[in-house]
Parts: sequence; C-alpha cells; structure tokens
Amino acid sequence: MNLPQIRAGTAVIIPILITQGQPPTLYDPSSIPVIYIEDPAGTLQVNGLAMTKNSVGNYQYTYSTATNGVLGDWMVWINAPDSGVTSGTPKTPTFTLTTS
Repeated sequence: MNLPQIRAGTAVIIPILITQGQPPTLYDPSSIPVIYIEDPAGTLQVNGLAMTKNSVGNYQYTYSTATNGVLGDWMVWINAPDSGVTSGTPKTPTFTLTTS
C-alpha cells in the first residue's frame, strides 16, 4: 500500500465522506464525526476530536505533525455517532511520517 508521505513538521488533511442508502448519498449523522490518530509507537495523538464539516456528508480534520514526530505509518479511524448508534471506519494506516 502506497501511503501519502508526510514530512515531519507539516500538516496532513484527513477527509471522510459519510453516506447512506443504495445508491449511496451523502448525509450528516446526528453528531459531528470524531477522529482518532495513533502514531507508529501506538500512542494516541488525537483522541475523539470533532472533524470540520465542509458540506453535507463531507468532513475533514487537519493534523499538524510535530517536527520530532514518530516516523512510520500512522493509524487513523473515525466514529460517526448517529441517533445513538456509533458506526465508523476500521483502524487503518493512513499516512507515513518521514524526514524528507
């Protein structure tokens, strides 16, 4: 898997589209989706922070990496609570932090 290479000390934008139905259509869950970001050492760097809404069903989170951040593949997952039921994405490698 070729992950985006992010240089330590820069920002990475993590987008998500929330859909429902068949065919899938964009929609907003009853609560703003929250994001979790874990570094390669297994330390949670972002713990359930709200994402920014761009438009219906379209959200993003901008994470500013540290210049001395842990190098390697970073894991991201998102929860989208909707009417008391939480659904979300699996924990997935999303970007690689590098020095160059």
